[in-house]
Amino acid sequence: DGKPYIVANEANRVLNTSDERSQGYTLVSVTTFKTKEDVEFYDKQCPAHRKLREFAAPRRTGVATLHYESDL
Repeated sequence: DGKPYIVANEANRVLNTSDERSQGYTLVSVTTFKTKEDVEFYDKQCPAHRKLREFAAPRRTGVATLHYESDL
């Protein structure tokens, strides 16, 4: 529908990379969406996200994706 679907996005370096709890991750990114439908669009249809995945795929060694809802 042409409306913005990303409410916020923040990416940061992981500080405790030598700690086993970080599981080797060096970067964390949190993207906030208004609705579950917006998440689905971004994940499956967004051309910009598709280009980002294509760029990142050969450069990353792992990925963890979590979908969660805040009650706070």
